Amino acid sequence: MPKKKLTTASDVTLVSHYSLDAIRIGDIELKNIDAYSLKFPEESFSIGVIGLNVLRQFDVELLFSQKVVRLKKL
Repeated sequence: MPKKKLTTASDVTLVSHYSLDAIRIGDIELKNIDAYSLKFPEESFSIGVIGLNVLRQFDVELLFSQKVVRLKKL
């Protein structure tokens, strides 16, 4: 498994890199996506992150009060 340096909000860390043929978000399929695997601290509230390589393919609306993320394909 190749390792790459990844800059997060708080650190630079080594992560495993994967090339995914496709991922599906709802009824939208994205092809040829780079993915990285890193371990979150147990005290973290996160179980995963959607990277900018995916999000930049959408208009993104965050509705914090409703705990909703809306994605509209560009």
